[in-house]
Amino acid sequence: MNEEIEKIESEYLTEGLFGIIKSGMGKMMKSMTIKIKAAMKKFYEKVVKGFMKRLRILADTMGISKFLSALGLDMDVKLKLATPRW
Repeated sequence: MNEEIEKIESEYLTEGLFGIIKSGMGKMMKSMTIKIKAAMKKFYEKVVKGFMKRLRILADTMGISKFLSALGLDMDVKLKLATPRW
């Protein structure tokens, strides 16, 4: 008897208004997910990549030492290259 009641309840949930709402929500969520991914990709392409490109241009024009100094970073580098003996 309980099995029959559960079967009838599950049929009610998949038919009629509830079935329409359930299938519509799935389609709507999939559509929203696609739109959100597209918006995030567009934001990344325009804002983040644009910012990084302009930052690199600024570093190239100022010189790396002045650029890092403007950012508040100090660089102390000592490089020693040994000449090879042929």
